[in-house]
Amino acid sequence: MGRPHDAKRRRQGYLAISAVSLAAVLAVSACSGTASSSSGSGSSTSVAPIKIGLSVELTGNTAPFGVPAAEAIQLTVNAINAAGGIKELGGAKLQLDEADNMSDPTTAGQQLRQEAADGVVAFLGPMSSSSDSANKSLIEQLKVPLFAPSLTDAVTDDNTNGYIFRTVLPASGWTPAAITYLKQLETSKNTPIKRIGIVGTTVSPGPEVVGAWEAAAKANGWAPTVVTYDPSATTNYAPQIAKLKAADVQVVVGLQLADATPFAQAAKAAGYQPSYGWLWIAGGQYTNSFKSSLGSYVNNWLVMSYTGAVNTSQFPPAVRQIAQAFQAKEGQPLNGLYAAAASGVALIADAVAKAKSRNPQQVAAAARTLNFTNASQSEYPYYMMPGGVKFDSSQSNTNWPAPIIQLAGTNDQIIVYPNQYSTGSVVWPLPSPAS
Repeated sequence: MGRPHDAKRRRQGYLAISAVSLAAVLAVSACSGTASSSSGSGSSTSVAPIKIGLSVELTGNTAPFGVPAAEAIQLTVNAINAAGGIKELGGAKLQLDEADNMSDPTTAGQQLRQEAADGVVAFLGPMSSSSDSANKSLIEQLKVPLFAPSLTDAVTDDNTNGYIFRTVLPASGWTPAAITYLKQLETSKNTPIKRIGIVGTTVSPGPEVVGAWEAAAKANGWAPTVVTYDPSATTNYAPQIAKLKAADVQVVVGLQLADATPFAQAAKAAGYQPSYGWLWIAGGQYTNSFKSSLGSYVNNWLVMSYTGAVNTSQFPPAVRQIAQAFQAKEGQPLNGLYAAAASGVALIADAVAKAKSRNPQQVAAAARTLNFTNASQSEYPYYMMPGGVKFDSSQSNTNWPAPIIQLAGTNDQIIVYPNQYSTGSVVWPLPSPAS
């Protein structure tokens, strides 16, 4: 993660997957019944490709999320194409129209316009909530559906029959599940909470998450210590750590993104650990670079992630093959935002197949009716998130169950919540002393 990328080479749609891995994906996909040859007139090679717009953060401050996500998306496109493409449109292959938006919302907007002019059926980027929010009106004007794991609540405000499909819940929807789980831990682990630390950024979706946690603290009798900061203006996190330490909070919760690593490094340097543990939402804590840079200090930290355990039997064989290829190429598990972004490829394939059309408006209409409860039920079973898909009136995915993972070994992430998706038992409170 963080290695240089040749954006021009990527835009040309290079095949990132090895011949061996690609053959394995094709074989598994054929077994699942998704492989097909073109129907009707001629071979699939004569059918025009189905273009998907991908304005993605390959450089800039969001690149640690955008680069692996782009890799996962490309691997999923390759797998569907190797399995015969979209059989409902004569075996048409998917093709990424990709560009580096440099983590800049204005650049992303320019690229969305160009991709729409290029005739894409849907967008898979930008990845960042700030770019999605800034370009919300533009996406609606272009009438091209965007499938994105955005967090900021405003992305889908007033979005009935709109063109933004949130593949998860908004940030304010993540917090209730985390609160429910924390209350379960109070009871099951006999760890009553009296003092809670709440950490968040001053930029969206930080305020939504902090507000939800403050309300929960009031409702449950937890005395809150709130720490907020602007991540673009903060490099020294020692004062925030000192405030939490002075308050002797038992558990720290909240939301961080790229600031997760320097914050945790400051906590490690101070020798600080809350007595119960940490519970973060959607942040950079699930990334491989976070674990490798912090080591065993962050063992047993809890993170509410987009997804996890993609390489297990909870997901179709085709997904597990992509996870293997991603692990071999990137040196880290296919999880979190990366898998959530790649899941958008499966949703686009499903919507195009259901609409039997390349028309973006018809694809959007078909996407609004998608409804399945696990990845195997998808027409193109490359969906990588638990719970399946069902979009509510604002087009947020209400079937997504907000899984919580616990960090373990070098690359290990154990799902501990909800129970039906669990892959291991939670460690709570933290062992003391922390290494």
